[in-house]
Amino acid sequence: MTSCTVKLDFGGDFKSWSTEMSSILQAKQLSRISWFNPKYGLMGKLGWQESLHASLAIFSEVEPYLLGRVPVEDRFDAPRLLAHLQKLCWPFRLLSLPAELRNRIYDLYFQSKSFGNKCRGVLVVSCYLDGRYRLPPLTYVSRQIRAESLSLLVGTTSFKSLLPPCYDWEGAQHANRLVRAWVVDAAGAYFRYLRTVYFHIYSFWDCILTFSDRHGLTIDFTDTRNEQVAEHQQKLVSYIKGLEEDRKALNLKGESIVLAMIKEPNVWIFEEDEDEDE
Repeated sequence: MTSCTVKLDFGGDFKSWSTEMSSILQAKQLSRISWFNPKYGLMGKLGWQESLHASLAIFSEVEPYLLGRVPVEDRFDAPRLLAHLQKLCWPFRLLSLPAELRNRIYDLYFQSKSFGNKCRGVLVVSCYLDGRYRLPPLTYVSRQIRAESLSLLVGTTSFKSLLPPCYDWEGAQHANRLVRAWVVDAAGAYFRYLRTVYFHIYSFWDCILTFSDRHGLTIDFTDTRNEQVAEHQQKLVSYIKGLEEDRKALNLKGESIVLAMIKEPNVWIFEEDEDEDE
């Protein structure tokens, strides 16, 4: 054997790697280093030259960033090098950390560039194109991590949904289907923690649906350009007030935002008056 099947990495199988490494070192006539046993450590004592050659052979079978975690003074001492590598390969137990630290890790993960299009606490959901939204890979690790991370994500993120205009019944139904698809894909079971959704549903103004324990379900708008728009917005305010009574009766929380978006699609239809030619 001239090289290991896989280079040693964080969380790697040190036992299998060390078995292959022993064969490689034995082929290089570094026989005493081949006595290394993951359970009992290195048997025997090596001379400094033999230890140096063994260390150089080990370097080529270890990922550089893992090797970088070994103290410099121990990198050319084969027994100590192997002892460090064995410890570094021990699995990291995320769930053994306190809940506060886990939440901090989740928060940093969701703020990273590898996750979605999130900026300053606002996550853009591209419902406008196809209604599909995929959960971050972290949420598929285990049930506990999924529950903890999604409740944090949904509770601390303002979702911005881009929906097509609702100028008629067909448009309203299409927007309704997109929202439903988003809820299914985005783990609707955790929408109880939802607090804010911005959604651009017309070409000239946005709606902001918000839930808080103090004020309940509320709606706000970014623009009121004319009387016709203001009149329609007032109808939406009345609609949300009616839903607020139902929300209290059913003891709903953040999921009431989604309910407001899909319960009555026709309430979102906006028919703009067209100027007639004289």
